[in-house]
Amino acid sequence: MAEALPRREDTQDEFTWDIASIYESQAAWEADYGASDLALAELAAFKGKLTRSGKQLLAWMERMQQVELAIKRLMVYTELLSDQDTTNQANATLQGRAQSLEDCSPQCRVHASSGQSHT
Repeated sequence: MAEALPRREDTQDEFTWDIASIYESQAAWEADYGASDLALAELAAFKGKLTRSGKQLLAWMERMQQVELAIKRLMVYTELLSDQDTTNQANATLQGRAQSLEDCSPQCRVHASSGQSHT
C-alpha cells in the first residue's frame, strides 16, 4: 500500500517553496494586485493614440511590459500557493483572481493597438 503524502502544514520548511521571497504576505500580494488592476485600466488611456507617434507607441509598450511582468509575478505566487494544497479554496480563489488579470492582459494589448476597448 502506498504511503500517504504529508499535508502541507506537516511538511518541514526545507522541503517547501519559499513563496515569501515573492511576496512576504498576502497583503503585499493584494497591493500589487490592485496596482496591476489599475495599470490595466490606465492602458485604456492609450486607446486610439498608438499611431500618433513612435514615442506614444513606445510609452504604451514599456507600460504594457511592466504590467505583464507584475501580473506574471502575481501568477507565480498564486500557482505555488495553490499547488501547496489543491484543496484550499482560498488559494484557488487567489489564483483565479490573478488569472483574470492575465486573461485581460493580451486583450488589452490587442484592443489598445486596434483602438478598441477590452470592456
